[in-house]
Amino acid sequence: MYIERLHLKGFKSFGTPQELLFSRGFTAIVGPNGSGKSNLLDALRWVLGDGGLQRLRISRQGDLLFSGSASVPPAPAAEVSVTLKRDGGGAAPSCLLRRSYTHETGAAVTVDGARARLSDLDDVKREWRLEGDQFAFIGQGEVAEAIRQRPAQRRAYLDLLFGIDRYRRKRTEASAKLQASGEESLRLEALASELANRRDEIAPAVELASRAKVIRDGLEEKRRAYYFHRRKITEEEISSLDIEMAALEGAAASDLRWKRLWQRTGEELSAGADLLAGEIASLRDARAELARKR
Repeated sequence: MYIERLHLKGFKSFGTPQELLFSRGFTAIVGPNGSGKSNLLDALRWVLGDGGLQRLRISRQGDLLFSGSASVPPAPAAEVSVTLKRDGGGAAPSCLLRRSYTHETGAAVTVDGARARLSDLDDVKREWRLEGDQFAFIGQGEVAEAIRQRPAQRRAYLDLLFGIDRYRRKRTEASAKLQASGEESLRLEALASELANRRDEIAPAVELASRAKVIRDGLEEKRRAYYFHRRKITEEEISSLDIEMAALEGAAASDLRWKRLWQRTGEELSAGADLLAGEIASLRDARAELARKR
């Protein structure tokens, strides 16, 4: 595996986009003081997941942004990408890691174009044999510091370099999970015992509640039966009353017709009587007239 390409844009002293191509073997980058050689090392550390302010030689994350110059304005974002490639020519697999930072969104990491977390880089670096990446970058004064380290510190660094810390961390996590599971098991046992005691205490009340439920259900069933029985009787009474009302209405209509008929007949008889009375009066007058002529 080797680094094939390093791309920088707006990172520290690199205000304009810069791309460095590497090849297998040794590559030397030379230049005067202040040309940005150390910033290249910081860029590699940063894109591979290092966030230590002291190792990156900054006091805050905003120092990663290019601060501007007389000819180049300040950069709104810092971006570093590195292409890793396995030995084997052009068809060999490669991996593109990109990390960016802005004041608004903070840091973002992508692996082959897919958004990822910093913790996901551990798996990527493990796949590409980069677990001890921080030891692959040796800065000025770090050799003397490594010589002055105590045995415990040197052992911790060697464990990290050879990947032993990963297995130790997994063992610690497994032990913590096992301990948590044991504590949870004890808690569940205590809870089960408490529930068993509580069950014995409330057993009479549960039985009484069960009997009360049976009684309530039976009462509710009888109440529904009574309701439907009363409804049936009421509907039958309403139907009977409807029939009686229809019969009474028919009888009242017949009486009204007879009353109107008798009224017309009485009126006709009264008119006939008046007519007869007039004729009788006329006959009487005629008879009296004949009697005078005799």
